[in-house]
Amino acid sequence: MSRWLLCLLALGLAGGAMAQIPASSGLRQPEFIPGQYIVLLKDGAQAPRPAAAALAQRFGLRVGFVYHTALRGFACRATEAAARTLARDPAVAAVVPDIRVHACAQTLPTGVNRVEADLLTASDPIQIDGVDDQPDVDIAIIDTGVGPHKDLRLVGGVDFSGSGSYLDGNGHGTHVAGIAAAVDNTDGVVGVCPGARVWSVRVLGPDGSGSVSAVAAGVDWVASRGDIEVANMSLGAYWPEIYTLLFGDPLEDAVRNASAAGVHFAVAAGNESADAVDNIPARYPQVVCASALDDRDGATSGDDRFASFSNFGSVVDVIAPGVLINSTTPNDTYATYSGTSMASPHAAGAIAVYLLAHPGTSPADVLNTFRNNGEPAPAGGWPGDPDGIAERAVNLPLLLSQAPPLPPPPSTFDFTVAVSTNRASYKRGQSVYIYIQATDTQGNPVAGAPVVASVTDSRGRTQSTTGITDDTGLDIFLLLTSRRDPPGTWTARGQVTASGLTRAGQTTFQVR
Repeated sequence: MSRWLLCLLALGLAGGAMAQIPASSGLRQPEFIPGQYIVLLKDGAQAPRPAAAALAQRFGLRVGFVYHTALRGFACRATEAAARTLARDPAVAAVVPDIRVHACAQTLPTGVNRVEADLLTASDPIQIDGVDDQPDVDIAIIDTGVGPHKDLRLVGGVDFSGSGSYLDGNGHGTHVAGIAAAVDNTDGVVGVCPGARVWSVRVLGPDGSGSVSAVAAGVDWVASRGDIEVANMSLGAYWPEIYTLLFGDPLEDAVRNASAAGVHFAVAAGNESADAVDNIPARYPQVVCASALDDRDGATSGDDRFASFSNFGSVVDVIAPGVLINSTTPNDTYATYSGTSMASPHAAGAIAVYLLAHPGTSPADVLNTFRNNGEPAPAGGWPGDPDGIAERAVNLPLLLSQAPPLPPPPSTFDFTVAVSTNRASYKRGQSVYIYIQATDTQGNPVAGAPVVASVTDSRGRTQSTTGITDDTGLDIFLLLTSRRDPPGTWTARGQVTASGLTRAGQTTFQVR
């Protein structure tokens, strides 16, 4: 991973956590939802529900979703002034503006044919033969809802859209569910993992839009169950890295924690014909991100193209059918849609089938398998692909032929963590760069390791955030001090976890 910056925001004292990029900067702004925020609690704070109640009473908040598993915190409605004050509370790690997310379908099943699910045989985990085998795997569709539909094995769900029902109010989520898991029963259509148990996690309203706070609630719910292996998110929002630097990204925190707990995510790259690096959840390193393949006949005949609407870029992991896909829609109907929303559930269904063959495989190992063992792109890449990165196409027989990697043998691996700042002393209002370097006992960098960074001011107040070491074993954090911050000795700490070990280091610096 390349080196990157994440703001600690001066312990929230300067109110910087609520700032926005000026419109005059020329940078496109996300779709902020006025007066709506996601509040993340510090480690050691009260449990989320009583903490939310106490903070709501103190600051006049209206609490919405409460997060217990993938996140610790809550969503709320508040004035901007209340949010600024809330950000300085000692129990609060961050107050992040909520933003709008949208379903990724763009226009109105050759796809199942194209990923060659129909070529699986009796020796494989599933076989498309007109018999409903009801495979023992669960897929959560985090979307506009699912069903009702006779061609789906819908076993339950939850509503975070405010509609009061987890059933589909738009059609998008049911279409996505059918691609992943429509039953193999000689009627209607068939999914990539036919008959998998489907959970409807409704986070988007009838217009196909919702909020990051609702999507995070959906991820939190999936993680809390412990029995759902795969989650599909055919949705997205614009949230470039600069906004992560300023505010953080609670949805990425939720996905990271859910993935660490064993949930496998497939997501859509988006439909803006742009680099997906500015879209969430497409750019998250824990997910299988799918761009769309324009395949009209379901055959590997050499006429396939990169879909003109599909996002692209280095964050995309696979390509899957996404043009003119026939699937289920509510009330036992069927329709043909196009979009990366249709590509993503092809990947989700394939992940479910792979897990039937290789239960317990970690999300990281599944991601590497899908990146490296699908159908190779044609010579020169997929025609029409703007970036020239030849991601592989989802192909079930090829993927199932790959066993997960064996666990590494026991080792004597150990490492140390060094923490330093770019100077020893700073005037209040100056920026502090904090360097956290992880190195093993042979002097090699520890790359790709989770980092927890914290700063404690001279009054004992602590602010913390997270990151990941780059290829040199380094992570850099930017602390924005305020002229109102207390002078004296401050302490910067860094904690890194790798190969089941956690090591820490610290340093002090002066603020005057």
